[in-house]
Order: sequence, then structure tokens, then C-alpha cells
Amino acid sequence: MSRTATEANLVSIREMLPKRLRTARKVDVSGFRRGSIIRAKLRNFMSYSLAEFHFGPRMNLIVGPNGSGKSTFVCAVCIALAGKLDFLGKASMTVDQFIKMGERQGYIELEMKAQGQNETVVIRRTLSRDAKSIWYVDGQQATENSVRALLKTSNIELGNLCQFLPQDRVAKFASLKPEELLRELERIYQDGKLLEQHERLDTLYGERQRKRRDAEDAQRRLAELHQRQQALEEHAAQLREFRRLEDELRRLGSVRTYARLEARRTVEAQSKEEYRSAVEAVRGYERQVGPWRAEIAQMAASATDHLETSKQHAAAQDKYKARAERRMAALDGIGGEIERLESKKEYISTRMEARIQKLRGLTQELAQCEQTKRKIDLLDTAQMEVLRVDREKYTAQAEAQREQVQALREQVRELVKGHERRIQSADELRKQLGSNDRLLTLDRRRFGNVIECVKLVRREGAKLHLNCFEPPAVSVRVKDPRCAPALERLVRATNMNAFTIANGFEYDKLTKFLYDEHYRFGRGVSVRTLGRSAQDPQQLHGCVSAEALQRLGFAGFVSDFIDGPPEVVRMLCENEDLHNTPICFGEMPAQQIEALTRRIASGELKFRRVVIGDSIYQFMRSSFGRRQLSTVIRTIPQRSAIFGRGISEEQRRQVAARIAELDAQAEKQADAQEAADAKAAQEAGALEKTSGILHEIRAKMSHQRNQQEALVKCETRISTLRDELEVEKRALRKMKRREVGARASGGSSEQSEMRRLLAQLRAKRERQMDMLAEIEPVIGKMCAQGERAAQVNLQRLEEENRRTILSGFMDSAEVRRQELAQQKQVAKEKFVAVKVEYQAALEKYRREVECYSAEKRAQVRETIEQLKQRSLLSPEGVAAEENRVKSAMRLQRSGTGGASFSIEMLEQNERAIAQLEQQVPQLQDSLRQVQQAMDEVVHVWKPQLDQLVKRIGADFGASMAEVASAGDVRLDCESENYAEWKLRILVSFRDSEEMVQLNAAQQSGGEKSVTTAVFLNSLQGLTNTPFRIVDEINQGMDSHNERRVHEMIVRKATSVVGASQYFLITPKLLTDLFYTEDMDIHCIFAGMWLPPCEDKPQFLEMGELCKFVGPD
Repeated sequence: MSRTATEANLVSIREMLPKRLRTARKVDVSGFRRGSIIRAKLRNFMSYSLAEFHFGPRMNLIVGPNGSGKSTFVCAVCIALAGKLDFLGKASMTVDQFIKMGERQGYIELEMKAQGQNETVVIRRTLSRDAKSIWYVDGQQATENSVRALLKTSNIELGNLCQFLPQDRVAKFASLKPEELLRELERIYQDGKLLEQHERLDTLYGERQRKRRDAEDAQRRLAELHQRQQALEEHAAQLREFRRLEDELRRLGSVRTYARLEARRTVEAQSKEEYRSAVEAVRGYERQVGPWRAEIAQMAASATDHLETSKQHAAAQDKYKARAERRMAALDGIGGEIERLESKKEYISTRMEARIQKLRGLTQELAQCEQTKRKIDLLDTAQMEVLRVDREKYTAQAEAQREQVQALREQVRELVKGHERRIQSADELRKQLGSNDRLLTLDRRRFGNVIECVKLVRREGAKLHLNCFEPPAVSVRVKDPRCAPALERLVRATNMNAFTIANGFEYDKLTKFLYDEHYRFGRGVSVRTLGRSAQDPQQLHGCVSAEALQRLGFAGFVSDFIDGPPEVVRMLCENEDLHNTPICFGEMPAQQIEALTRRIASGELKFRRVVIGDSIYQFMRSSFGRRQLSTVIRTIPQRSAIFGRGISEEQRRQVAARIAELDAQAEKQADAQEAADAKAAQEAGALEKTSGILHEIRAKMSHQRNQQEALVKCETRISTLRDELEVEKRALRKMKRREVGARASGGSSEQSEMRRLLAQLRAKRERQMDMLAEIEPVIGKMCAQGERAAQVNLQRLEEENRRTILSGFMDSAEVRRQELAQQKQVAKEKFVAVKVEYQAALEKYRREVECYSAEKRAQVRETIEQLKQRSLLSPEGVAAEENRVKSAMRLQRSGTGGASFSIEMLEQNERAIAQLEQQVPQLQDSLRQVQQAMDEVVHVWKPQLDQLVKRIGADFGASMAEVASAGDVRLDCESENYAEWKLRILVSFRDSEEMVQLNAAQQSGGEKSVTTAVFLNSLQGLTNTPFRIVDEINQGMDSHNERRVHEMIVRKATSVVGASQYFLITPKLLTDLFYTEDMDIHCIFAGMWLPPCEDKPQFLEMGELCKFVGPD
């Protein structure tokens, strides 16, 4: 047909076509195997607008230039039959990217041989850019799983490289591990029965190893338990006695409560009696002191009268007293003169005698000081040196012990802090289990910085006056749980983790707090300031009304389904456009989505993205040219990690495990703290002992210093006394010389002086007698008045004293009354407190007794009676009995080596032995059963596998001998672990080389291609695979090997009975290739010269050669 043919010419040509060109081709499907591909039809798929392939039952050679669409068929088969895009080497693509450019929809249709002789099944998959693809089986809509189930019945495994080898995975075949290659071979043989048996063997092998370990562990454990049983039985008798003592100690513990209750009852009775006695004492004292108050008032009136009389007598006495005092003053002057003269007389007579007395006193004091000096006992230098060395030694020892005590106390403080931290952490985790605060349910690995920043702001925000709102991840709630996954996918992480503030001033304070002061955590969060919506919230209304939105099929805008602080919601709307993002919780028909897209593209609707079902449709308009609109579809996860209903059961189990771990650590630290406390107390005792020794040493050294100071003082005093004695001796010698000189001159100066003094004394005494005679009458009158006043004062004083005594007694009585009242109040309070304690103790004892069994009550009652008979029913008596029992238990424990729980251990050991003696035969029987099951499977599986590998190896070796040097396929079954069995492909491409295993690094590209082609060809007729597709396996082959491999593949595919349908895709056809009549050749022609496509036989089957060759 001419490339310049017009549409009119084409119409005329169609009318001229013969009938067989205008009717659909009829195919005999009886020659196809079940699962073979009879026909493939493509619409708007990759480079094809419309194409249809009709295949033969055996060899199908697809030829065409590069880019013509050969591999499109391979992609179509994989996508239509629910294969993964990874099988095509296109894992990064999506299915809608296979739709032809400029088209919105397409489909793939495969007609395959069914189970019946002339039955076929048509599988069709429609592709759409706006919706998910849909499968149809024989015109009925189906699911992906149902399609896969249908293919499995025909043993179609697209993931098996031995069956489906696309162009991008040819090199991967050579890279398969030998273990993987064996599994792939088993998968395609006899509907995968060998693989099922192999996997069964893997399972049985693992079970056998596990049961073997269990049986060996049980036997070893049984032997250990028997040895332990012998050791435990030796101490059984002693330990039973120990248990009896323990039981007695427990019963004494129960009786202790009763003894304390009895003691409290006695104290309560005593307190009641004391209170009653105090009340009676107060009342009796009040009756005694009443008459004394009247007598004191009467005495006060009489004392006033006596005071007035006493004043009158005192005035008269004062008048005579003044007169007598004037005369007495003159008499005192004369008396003074007499005393002076007497003193002078005495001095003259005793002057020498005084000097002698002073000399004697100094001599005696000197003798006493010398005696005191001799009594002072001082240590020598060596002894003092020993004391100093001991002082330094014990000082250093005390300092070291003091540091040790301080270190231990610091350790105790650290342990206390650690214990408190763990208790606090456990309490926080317990709060987390019951709290609705999302801060406690967020994933710390993902939101660790957010959690720490929110905690910082909560703790210090009020103090710093921070006016901000917590991030949406913490503060926002969803009104409808269905909206949660979509909201989490719509909001970007920077906005989900952002604090919201209202103005720039608050922004500066918050950013300084987060980014400057707490950068470690603040770097993981953002801060958002509200825009114009802070002043005008009305700006955040959707672009359409709620009624119009519902008519479009949406439930509302996303902002309608979230709740939280209004400022945070406005921030999300400003930054994520949630107020203009409609959401539909169910699925929406494809036609409705397409109509919505057209309205958005035309500008009628201003939506940038919409949520429909489990997908987010985001619309992006180009800024250039025709400003076309493109759509990106993102899938929404099924579950929200942020806005869920709370922590999951798994998280609860993890939190509970963490709480248990923290509690165990806290208990362990408490034990460590107790041990450290005990050690610190021990070290403190040693320090106290060392300090006592050091104190004694210092006291000795202080005593020696005091003795030295006393010695120095004594020596100084002796020196001073000796000097004073010398002075007194010189003065005495001088006085003696003067007396001797006076006697020698004829008289004594002292005698003449004495006579003068005596004359003066005589005259003064005579004057004194005269003055006394004048004073005597005056003094008599004064004394009379004084006697009268004294009598009155005496009476007044007697009454005053009596009144004072009575008043003092009354004061004492008042003090005594107050004391009695205080004693009464104290006795009352004590009685009330003791009564309350007794009632509480009684109620506690009743509750405790209610929990006792009848047997335990009888035991406690019996113990109480025994203690009563022995007069030991008191807290002290019970404590003494407990100490006695504990002492006996310590003796028993020392006799049993400290194994205080050996009775339970013995019983547990016996139970464990009985259990293991029952388990070991069961485990051995189970192990034999597993081994028997393995032997049964191996008996069936191993011969079949050996035969299959042997046949493949023979065919592969013969074929490799033709195209290379040598080759073989061998089964590596040396390991007893069936998972490690391997299928090794050995090749040699040179006669001088030994066969080596095929690997991707050693062989060249052509050698790998030849080996792969020959191996796949060796599988023909042996494996139960309906078809085999190989795409451009001849890459890297030279022309000689390509011709030989091609002939080998064609002969095997067309001559072997039961061979799979074979699709060989190649971009070139060499000359002199081998062909047979059972071979179908499909040449790809595509380009602008083709007429417009029509879904009619005359177009779809235009290239069928059978329509142009043969009779009409």
C-alpha cells in the first residue's frame, strides 16, 4: 500500500477486499497446551494504538527493528497476567505510565487455552490514568488475586526466569545462585510438586534439628537433675526442721499483732485511769484553796492601818536622829584622830617584825615552787616523737576513712537519684498507658525533637511568657477517623511539626528559646506566624459552598473534619490549603473523576488537590506554553501513625515491658543502695574508732604542752622569789644597822617618838568621853521612838509576811492548779489518741483474722495459749521467742550450707525429673516421626530430581558440545541441609580448559547468552510450563553461535512432544537460519504509513499471511 494513500482511496480499497480478508480468522485451539497464549490484543499500550497478535502452539519468532515494539508484547504479557513490574526491570514505573502518550485509557487482552479441548479463556486488564486498573475474565470483572489463582492452575510463574526471561533480566539468569536455580527448576516441573516437596523437606529439616536440640537438651537436663537430686536429698531432714522453724516464726508473726493489740488495750485502760485521776485532782484542789483567798483580803486591810502608825513614829525618830548624827559626826572626827595615832604607834612597834614575817613568807613560797617543779613529769623527746608519728598516722588514716565514707555516701545519693529517676520514668510510662495526651503516643524515633520541644515549652513557657500553640501533631484532632490517614499525608512534615504564633514579637521570643537556648532539640521543629487570616478569619472559606461540594460528590473540605486550637487550624489552612481541599471517603466513578478534572483544567473549579477514597489527586498547571494541567496520584496509607485512636496493643506491651524493666532496675538499685548504706555505716564505725584513738593521742600531747607551760611558769616564779628575798634581806640588814647606831649614841629614837604619841592619845580620848556623855540622852529618846515604830512595823511585817506567804502559796496553788489542768488535758488527749489507735489496731486485727483459714486460726489460738502459760504474751515476750526461733534457724541454715529453699527445690527437682522422664521418650518418638516423614518425602523426591537433572544434564551437555566445548548440569547434594542443595551449571568454551561453574563475573556476555539459551532449551519437554518467553537472548553472540543456538531452539520447540509454547524475540534475522513448518514468524511493522486503526478484522489481521496465500 502506498504511503501517500488518501482516506478516500482507503475506503475504496476496503470495498474491494475479498471476503476472507474482511472476516475474522478462525483458529484450531486443540493443538495448544493449557495456559498457552493464543491471541494478544493491545489498545493504547506503549507504542501501539491498536494491535493484535495471533500465535502458534509451538515456536513463535517475533522479529522487528529496535524500537518497533517487540518487547511491548513481553510487557503486555507480564502486566496482563498480574506480574510485578520488577520482573520487567521497571520497578520504578507505575502501570499508568505504560499507557500511550496522549491517551487516558488502554487495555491488554490475552486469549489463552483453557482446560477443555476447544475452550479458551480471555483475560483483559484495562488501564487508566485516573483510576485503578480493572481485570476481566471472560467479560466478568475479577480481582487480581482471582487472576493469579487462575494462572496458578496452569503452572504459570512469571517470576521464574526459566519461564519468563525479559530483555532486562537476561544477565540476571547467569547471576542466579545455584540454590535459587534449583528452586526455579523445581517450580516449573510437574506443576511445582518438586518444589513443594523440597520446601516440605526444608520445613521438616528445621523441625528435626529443633526437635533434636530439644531432645538433647532434655536428656542433658535430666542428667543434671539426677545429680542435683542426690545433693538435695542429703539436706532434706535438716531443711524440714528449718521449715518447721519457719512455720513457727510465721505463727509468731501472726501472734505478734495480737500481743501488740493486748499491749495497746492495757495502755488504753491505764490512760483512761490516768485521765479520771487527773479530773478528780483538779476538782479537789479547787475545794482546798477557796478559804485562803478571803483571809488574804482581810490581811491586806489591817496592813494599811499599821503602815500609817509606823509613819508617825518614824517621823519623831528622824528628828532625834538628826540631832544625834551631828554629835556623832564630831565624835567620828576624834575617833579618826585616835585611830591614826594608834596605827602610827603600832607601825613603830611592829615595823621590824613585819619585815621578818615577809621574809619567812617568801622563803616558804620559794620552797613550795621548787617542790611543785620537782613534781612535774615530762616525756622525753623519743616518746614525744612516737606520739607525733602516731598522730600523723591516725590523722592520715582518719582522712582516708572520711573520704571513703564521703564517697560511699555520694554513691548512696547517686543510687537514690537513679532509683528516683527510674521510679519517675516508670510513673510517666504508666501515665502514658492511661493518658489521652498524644505527646505520649507519638513515635519517638520520628518525633523525638517535637516531643522534647513541647515538653520544654510546657515546663518553661509560663515563666518566659511564651504565647504559642503546640504543633498540629500534638494539638489537632480529627472529627472523623476516616480523615486521619489523608490529613497525615496532606500536611507536610515541616508544618506538622511547627509551633504557631500570632505576631513577630512572639516569633522572636520563641525562636530564641528554641534555636539559641535549646538548639539540640529546636533544630527539628519549625515556627509559623499567622498571616492575614489572623486579622480576618473569613478569608479561609472554601472556593465553593458546602451544597455545591456535596453535589460534586464530596463530604466536605478537609478543614471541616479537624478540630483543635483555631490558630493552629488557620495555620494549616494557610500553608496546606486544607480549607480548599475537598475529601470523599468512598470511591468515585471514573467518569465523575474525569468530569471533575475537566472542570479544574478549565478553571471553573479552583482545587489544587482533592482526596478520593485512598488516593490524593494533585493538579499542577504548567507555567509555559498552553499551561497544560497534569495530575499526580498519591496513595493514602490505610492507617494513621499520628492521628490514631491511641497507642497500639504492641506499643502497650512494649511500654509494659519497659515499666517492668524499670521496676526491676529500681529494685536492683534499692538493693545496691541498702548495701552501700551498710558499707558506709561500717566505714563510719571504723572512722569513729580511728577518731577516738586520735583524740587520745592529741589529749596526751596537749597534757605535755600544759606541763611544759607549768614548768616554765614555775621556773619564772622561783627566779622572781629569789630576787624578792634578796631585796628583803638587804632592807632587814639596813634596819638592824640603823638600830645599832641609835643605841650607840645614847638613846632610842623610837622610844621618844612613842612617848609623844601616847600623850596625844590620852588627850583625844578624854575629849571623846565628854562628847559621849552629851549624846546619850538624845540617843535614848531616839531609841524609844524607834522601839515604838519597830513594834508597829513588826506587827505590820508579821501580817504582811503572812499575807505574802499566803499569796505565794496561792500563786503556787494556781500554778499547781494549771499543772493539774494541763495534766488533765494531756491525759485526755493521750486517752483519746490511745483509744483511736487501739480501735484502729483492733479493726486491723479483725480484718487480718478474717483472712485466716480455720486451720490457721486454730494454730494462732494454740500459740497464744502457750505464750500465756509461759507469761510471754507481750510484744517483748513474742520478740524474745522470735529471736530464739531465728537463732535456731541460723544454726539450721549453717548446717545446710545456707540453702534455705532446698525443700522447694527438691520438690521442684522431683517434679522436673518426672516431667522430663515423660518428655524425653515423646521427643525421641517425635524426632523419629519427623525423620520418617523426611525419608518418605526424600524417597519420592530425590529419584525424580536426580532423573530430571540427569536428563537436563545429558541434553545440556550434548548441546554445549555442538556450540562450545563441553557442559554439564549437576546436583550438589552433599549437605544434609536440603536448603543448601544446589544445581550447578558447568561449562567450558575451550577444549584446553576444564569445566567451571557459570557465573556472571567469569564468562563473557556471549558465553553467558549461549549458556542461558542452551539451558532453557534443555528444559523443553521436561517441565510443565505452558509457555516460555525469551527476549533478545542472542545479544553478544557471534553469527555462528547465533545460527546454531537458533536451530537448536527451533528443533527442540517443534519436535519434542509436550514442549512448551516458545516465544523468541530478536531484533534481527540472519541469513541461512533454520525454519520448520511448525514455526510461526511475527514481523513487527509500525509507523506512519499504516492506515488509521480500526477494531475490525480487516485491520487487525491485515498482516496475517494465511489470508493472502492459499485458496479463496
